[in-house]
Amino acid sequence: MLSPSAFRPYHVVGPGSTWVLVPIGMVKPAVSCVSRTIGPGISFSAFYLQFLIIVAALTLVRGQCGYRECSNQYRDDVHHVARPSPQACKAATRFRDCVTQIVPSTCRGDLNYHTTVSLIPGLLEKDCEGVGSEGSTPKTPPPPARDSEICRYQPGESLTFRHCGLFGDPHLRTFGDEFQTCKAAGAWPLIYNDFLAVQVTNVPLTHGQGATATSKLKIIIKESRPCTEKKMYDVTSGFLPMTFTDGSRRSGSAVHIERPRAEEDHVEIHMDHIATIVIVRQIGNYITFAIRMPEELIQSRGENDVQLCVRGCPLRERIDYADFLVQTRMEANAGGPEADFVSMRDEALAKCRTAGVIDVYLDSCIFDLITTGDSNFTKAAQSALSDMKRLNPEALSLLRNRTSVFERGNVVWRLIYGNSAPSRTFSWWFVLCAFLLSYCNISI
Repeated sequence: MLSPSAFRPYHVVGPGSTWVLVPIGMVKPAVSCVSRTIGPGISFSAFYLQFLIIVAALTLVRGQCGYRECSNQYRDDVHHVARPSPQACKAATRFRDCVTQIVPSTCRGDLNYHTTVSLIPGLLEKDCEGVGSEGSTPKTPPPPARDSEICRYQPGESLTFRHCGLFGDPHLRTFGDEFQTCKAAGAWPLIYNDFLAVQVTNVPLTHGQGATATSKLKIIIKESRPCTEKKMYDVTSGFLPMTFTDGSRRSGSAVHIERPRAEEDHVEIHMDHIATIVIVRQIGNYITFAIRMPEELIQSRGENDVQLCVRGCPLRERIDYADFLVQTRMEANAGGPEADFVSMRDEALAKCRTAGVIDVYLDSCIFDLITTGDSNFTKAAQSALSDMKRLNPEALSLLRNRTSVFERGNVVWRLIYGNSAPSRTFSWWFVLCAFLLSYCNISI
């Protein structure tokens, strides 16, 4: 992962010169704004300072999650109010409108907000039963189910499963089968829908070059009567519990925790009412996560969605690990003999091949070993591939049986071939031409 120091802040140049965003310390305005005025006794510098203060204040206000204000207002509105009733329905509708206006990115680490968003439809249904809410139409109740069907998932026309996994440094496989490497330090929501919410916290690794790994995992099983009760499962670095936070192993009749084959580093949560399986592992001091869920239950929140399993990591949080390895190699070459890097790379490749990982899981394994030196990440990649095979066997067709790594270190190759490797013949010709150009001091 890239060091935070690689991302430099930007400076706004102006007024008194052209308004432009430039990196701090690189460009300065050509014209001083100190002596210019916009009115009697008011200099541009004083006006500019006031403008920055106002913008900073507005940014601070907009950057705060407004969920608490919405929640407090709803609590006051329904105080001493019967439910359901027209007053309760009006309060729930007002609460929905308030939460809808919140920008999701400002509440990224607030699991209460993400949980509430998915619970609002049920809240409206409860508070507006027999009343009707603004902008909604009465729902026809479903036919009563037989006892054996109540807490067993009933799919639509076809049942298609999707898999999401997070492991290592950290690497993410989304429900859409995209594979990404992310920075994503801090708290991030993986999933939040009508049935469960999952949030992870990633922390920097002291021995890594700007690397992070998952140290906390929180899973909330939402109430879905008569099948489930609200339960919370908390995992922290060094402690993988066999129970929910209240000491129980079950949530109603549909959800239970088990530890297969007495594996101390492996816990599964089975949710029969939504045909979902969650696998949590403790590997070294860090945590891996994998889930299988029916596709029709995955809920996207649109362009502002911050669920990592649904939308992936934001672009600013993603890392091209091939570019990072090239950068690492260049830094190693500048500081010492190239043999040091080659030896480190070959040792990592040998360990990852021994672990039996292939394709992107091989790449992530090598990336983690080179950036952290922690051999536990080899097992993390191995376990992530094993979980993917079990939870979504169909996704195996997307993997190539590749056990070698091509370092895309040349910009020309990247421009011509993208992420694919050039042919061996072209590679030799390119090396020869590059050598001749360099030897003859010819510039392109």
